[in-house]
Amino acid sequence: MKPLWALAGTALLGTAGGVGIVIASTGGGEKESVQFPDTATASPTIAASSPGWTRYESTKWGYRIDYPSGWYDLPNFGAPDAQKYFSNEPVRAPLEMDENGVWITITVSNLVGQDCANASLDSGVIESSSDLPIAGGAVARRVVRDTSVEGGPKVVLNLESNGSCYTFYIITLSENTRREVLPLIDEVLESFVPPSATSLSFKGAFARVDSSLASMLEWPHDRGRL
Repeated sequence: MKPLWALAGTALLGTAGGVGIVIASTGGGEKESVQFPDTATASPTIAASSPGWTRYESTKWGYRIDYPSGWYDLPNFGAPDAQKYFSNEPVRAPLEMDENGVWITITVSNLVGQDCANASLDSGVIESSSDLPIAGGAVARRVVRDTSVEGGPKVVLNLESNGSCYTFYIITLSENTRREVLPLIDEVLESFVPPSATSLSFKGAFARVDSSLASMLEWPHDRGRL
């Protein structure tokens, strides 16, 4: 079964009151609204204290992050549950965005050391690097020119904390958009709070990400519809 984002002719419009709405193409070329229940209840989203921002908390992985209230908390579309997606547009994949679109992927893995530090940096050229204050330390946020991804530069940040690696991968399809939203992206990244060592005392019960998943860190960044 293909993930939702891979179904051709279908566009996700977001959720309202626990019900998702999909616009699906019919055989005659017309479009109809299809409602489906929102089953993504394992990781609730709650309002953040700062006006204009919404806080997402992962009950499975223990982290939290704030994002602009007008953005979309996207479902996984069949991806591993170690990945989480946000976008400022109601899309199912980065290549469905217009030139103003921003797509953020957060991936939790068990990579360590340089494997974590270099995650999602295996292709392309680093154009710039800035240290952001995250989780009590300075973490390098890199802008990378990656020829394998359509559009402008991507933004990558890797954080290793308490035995987990958190990879943030941000895509825009326009370099102008990337330049304009980079300060906002930095605010999103700086709001990230990983779980504390105390809260991870039950970590052995986590479904840890297999090393084979490392090759999937780019998924579905460079894909449109299947």
